[in-house]
Amino acid sequence: MNRLKLSLERDFPVEPIEERILENYMDEIVNNRRATKQIIKVARSEKLTLEDAIREKCGDYLSKMIGFENPGLINKLRNKFAWYLNGMFDKISIDEANIEKIKRCQKEGSVLFLPPHYSHLDYVIKTWVFDKYEIKQPYIAAGSNVWFSKLKIVDWFFRSFRGFPIDRKKTKKEDILYLATVKEFTKEILNQNFSLLIYLDGSRRKEGYPNCHLKTGGLKAAIEYQKENPQKRIFIAPVIMTYERVPEDYKFVKETSGEKNHKTPHLANFVYLPFPRNKCGEFSIKFHEPYLLNDYIKNDGGKSDSILAKNLAENVISKIENSKEITNTQKIAIDILDYMKEHGEDVPITYLVEKRGGDNVNRAGRFFEINGAINKGAFLWHIKNEKLLEFYKNQAINKYRTQTL
Repeated sequence: MNRLKLSLERDFPVEPIEERILENYMDEIVNNRRATKQIIKVARSEKLTLEDAIREKCGDYLSKMIGFENPGLINKLRNKFAWYLNGMFDKISIDEANIEKIKRCQKEGSVLFLPPHYSHLDYVIKTWVFDKYEIKQPYIAAGSNVWFSKLKIVDWFFRSFRGFPIDRKKTKKEDILYLATVKEFTKEILNQNFSLLIYLDGSRRKEGYPNCHLKTGGLKAAIEYQKENPQKRIFIAPVIMTYERVPEDYKFVKETSGEKNHKTPHLANFVYLPFPRNKCGEFSIKFHEPYLLNDYIKNDGGKSDSILAKNLAENVISKIENSKEITNTQKIAIDILDYMKEHGEDVPITYLVEKRGGDNVNRAGRFFEINGAINKGAFLWHIKNEKLLEFYKNQAINKYRTQTL
């Protein structure tokens, strides 16, 4: 029986990470005025040598990154996850075609799961799917601003699912020691044959389409590690997900429309209860057939790690966009916007029903802000929130998608 563990544990020791940082980054840290100033301050206050001060600072960073899988907690929440997701969705479809291949890859080495990022529900769904099919839970890289790390119970909860918090403030300030710690911690995850889940979008897709600047730091570290350890088997597994409705859609539209003082909530204060009015329709998930990172490097060889990571990210997002299902919600959003652009008026319901069918139109109508009206005997839809329709249109039509609707 798996017991619930109330203390944060480690999947592997962190001391080797500290030693590698001292060995490989010492000159870079010393030559960086900002980093050196911080380290000297630590050294003076605690009467340490420069090396010991770096080791202590690095250990402090690592203590905020480590996570582990807590089977006891998963056991406690398994039925609650299922209840919650069944309350949020009318139907959840899981394509099982490549799941056994994923599990075999995890036995051989590490898997880099690369999904799009639509909602905070992503975390719950993937944890539930991995548990349901006995896929080893990966480390999940996420901005530490997503949860309140100062609230120990909340921090413990997320890191009990191998949450891997990254301090965006420190990465933006280009804290040399912090960036080195993140890179070496990522490498150690792979060195210990654990898997890693990276959101290439970096943050949720608040405008519907993939974010303009893909986050490739994790991929770059994986590529560097693969080159250093060519015998290691690291697999790339794009994850394709489709929401009929994204639960935060109204909040995203308010924020991206510039509504004053409006920001979408982070995970720690994300409350979205499975009431009927909150239903998100249907959801589907499937895993792309995994392939070796080494094969990708060889085929696209000769380029720098940064270019390789950027090209791989673009390639994965393109695979996802061209493999995912385009929902009727997205199609009907496009139909309405096209009609309004051409005619500049409300949309006759008969026009939509003839194109998409009555049931599909009624389903989509649940998710849009619509007023019904009768004019000259025709029932019309008056759209109150065009930005909401554009959010769904952007999911289906963007620069990465080459397939026609």
